[in-house]
Amino acid sequence: MLKQQLVKVKQLKEYIDNEINNVKFQTRKTMGMRKRIC
Repeated sequence: MLKQQLVKVKQLKEYIDNEINNVKFQTRKTMGMRKRIC
């Protein structure tokens, strides 16, 4: 049971890390587009 919880926590952490990276990438993309417009 403890092992399953550890796996779940690991998966959740990876998911959160991916989400953070996606957000960072999206903001970087929009910032780049804004710079081009200005």
